[in-house]
Amino acid sequence: MSDGETQEEEEEQEPVLLKGAIKANAFRCDACDETLGPPVFQCSMGHFICCSSCRDELQKCQICAGCSSLERSYVMERAVESVRVDCRYTDHGCQERTAWNERETHENACPHARCSCPHSGCGFAGRSTELLHHLTAHHKCPCTEFRCWSQFDLRVEPGIHVLLDKDDGQVLLVSTQEQPPGYAISIVIVPPCIKKTGIGCSASFSHRNLYGSGTLDFLPFLSWSGVWPVMGYICSVPKFPHVREDTGVELKIKIVCADATDEEDDGSYLESEEDDEDSP
Repeated sequence: MSDGETQEEEEEQEPVLLKGAIKANAFRCDACDETLGPPVFQCSMGHFICCSSCRDELQKCQICAGCSSLERSYVMERAVESVRVDCRYTDHGCQERTAWNERETHENACPHARCSCPHSGCGFAGRSTELLHHLTAHHKCPCTEFRCWSQFDLRVEPGIHVLLDKDDGQVLLVSTQEQPPGYAISIVIVPPCIKKTGIGCSASFSHRNLYGSGTLDFLPFLSWSGVWPVMGYICSVPKFPHVREDTGVELKIKIVCADATDEEDDGSYLESEEDDEDSP
């Protein structure tokens, strides 16, 4: 084989890279607005493209209601996988370039990740360890250390509560917001997520004749801009007018390495078979 033929074969094997701009929403699921990733499906008329998780829930295309068949779209799959983008934290030292559909996963685990303070009007931004110090020192947020799979108590108080994993330093945030007739509890991960399998959580409370609980198989992430995701909601706790301020109502929380084996609880109130010891 001549040198000319070898060089020609190498040139054919190398992909041709094109530079351009594509609207980000072109690669989002029309049903759930999540980033598209293989396998991708579309209706027989080519109007609708959806991700595999939505396909199981849809009976027909939402755009052309007459089409009930959803087939694999290999063209869109190749398009999604071929788009390479820089990490959001390039300016902070990350040199990774990932496929468009893998960008969010990478950035949530990127060791160079930064997060803005979730307090309204606060302009602070930094790494998880820096945000931990900022929240506890500047905003006086309480901090509780925990270990995965070990249940611990957390008093229900309005505001943000910091959770710190004793073993690997993972930072989580618990938000308690007034939402009549009680409080809405939500929990998020501060990037980067150190555990490769993700993090799950269960929470419950019991007081007088009320019991409530909730489970999240995978905790969502605090966004880089400090915006709290709606998916972080785990349960609600009603207000108890006769609870002493020095005791309060406590949540029983367990943080786990997520494995998606349990179904998400709706966080509703249930009548407790046994009255709490504070019951009259």
